[in-house]
Amino acid sequence: MRKCLIGFGAFASALALSLGSAVPAPAATGTLKISVLIRTGVDEPHLTKTFTNPADGCTNLGLPWSNSTGSVANQTGVIVWLYPGRDCQGSTYEAVGPHSNLEEHEGGVGSFLVDASAAG
Repeated sequence: MRKCLIGFGAFASALALSLGSAVPAPAATGTLKISVLIRTGVDEPHLTKTFTNPADGCTNLGLPWSNSTGSVANQTGVIVWLYPGRDCQGSTYEAVGPHSNLEEHEGGVGSFLVDASAAG
């Protein structure tokens, strides 16, 4: 019985260590700034969203991106993939490299994807 308890204790300790060492999702280090000029024909507002250390995965922008033009400043160490729709669905619209800018971006951007695991 004693050997069984010792074996179970070792198993429980190993299980607790493996569960406790889960690695959180990586984030891109730096900032991602997306600016847009919405063409309304009357008063054309300029909106900007800045993401500091954007999370790994897909992010919906939550801004009115259709009928717009703008720019993207990627000051992270990873490629950021832009998509026209929500939830990073459809064909990739544009890729913005690490520490680079995309000026005069035409069209809508509904979401972006960060894959920090692919960082060099």
